[in-house]
Amino acid sequence: MSLIIYFLRHGETTASQTGGYCGTLDPDLTPAGYQMAEDFADAYKSLPWVAVFSSPLRRAVATAKPLCEATGIRMQLKEGLKEIAFGQWEGKISEEVNREFHDDYVRWSVLQPEFDAEKFRLAVVKGQDPDGTQLKPDMPRWNISNDDLADLITFLKTLP
Repeated sequence: MSLIIYFLRHGETTASQTGGYCGTLDPDLTPAGYQMAEDFADAYKSLPWVAVFSSPLRRAVATAKPLCEATGIRMQLKEGLKEIAFGQWEGKISEEVNREFHDDYVRWSVLQPEFDAEKFRLAVVKGQDPDGTQLKPDMPRWNISNDDLADLITFLKTLP
């Protein structure tokens, strides 16, 4: 038997509508976002779900909740699944960030067009540019704890 892992981004929020950065902010879903979550649950509830892991952020929990209710699976909240922290960019739209933090915005944007796992790991997890220089503390980065990562890996190893 093979293992399939589904990654689901949260439903629409007001920040999704405006293109705002909201990594650690916790906006609720819009009515359309709640409908997206319901639609996903309806479409995928018949799959053989074994577990549902979610960020504890309100938007992620609200997105996963309909699936958990439809399948009877208990949602497992993991701090390490929170979105990346955008520092001083939080709550701002791209145009504002570009204007107020132009050099950092350009540097961040360069990492976006072609996904490169090593560049992503260095920039977002370790806070380093691909050349190894340390990014400023308020640059976006994802903080996953080793414990949360270990918990997920341990769980995956228990599956047949």
